Amino acid sequence: MAPPTFPIKGIQEDLGPLPGQTPLRQEIDAWSSDPKNQVQVALFMLALEAFQKIPYHDRLSYFQIAGIHGLPLVPWDEDTTTQTPGTTLGYCTHGSILFPAWHRPYVALFEQRLYEIMIEVIIPRFPPATHAALVAQAKAWRLPYWDWAAKKVDPNDPSAPPNYNLPQLVTQPGGRIFGPEGIEIEFPNPLNTFVADEPMGEYGIVDIGNAPVSVTAVSSVLLPLTEVLHLV
Repeated sequence: MAPPTFPIKGIQEDLGPLPGQTPLRQEIDAWSSDPKNQVQVALFMLALEAFQKIPYHDRLSYFQIAGIHGLPLVPWDEDTTTQTPGTTLGYCTHGSILFPAWHRPYVALFEQRLYEIMIEVIIPRFPPATHAALVAQAKAWRLPYWDWAAKKVDPNDPSAPPNYNLPQLVTQPGGRIFGPEGIEIEFPNPLNTFVADEPMGEYGIVDIGNAPVSVTAVSSVLLPLTEVLHLV
């Protein structure tokens, strides 16, 4: 039986450079462009895609966990009513001294769900002989961060001045990743685009004019992902 509320505890695996150490977070561009991290990148992308496909009524779905940060303005994993009726305030405490303390468990929840999906859903799709190595990669993974204040050289135009562009992994609509058959596969980028299975207006997502959103495709999933990535 599921607990009455979901325990947010992050990843409880310590596999750092030395025994007992927790893995370090890496900057997302450095992490994703390093060939030795290709398996972790693949596990992350496959897990994020599976996360986004979980039915919206599930409290542990991408839709509901992303909604903690904003719309729809409904309770998450608790039986309560708003303490600010008539406003558009949700759970997020932007502009408040409470924000850092609020944001840490939110990041831990997002990271925890991706790790659980890696272990429980993605790795079992691979040949059994690869499971131990893949589990080791998952245990050593931590959600990367985006250093949005650092100027970077554009790898597609090295002669251009350094800039504040978004992470390369976010801007690419698709690419090739390490797949379950042990070979590279073409894969749509879930960091770039989120395609809803149903019109999101049916779940309380509204546009600026307070009309239900009827589209299913969102051109960017930067929220909550940029929110998660830039403050981890």
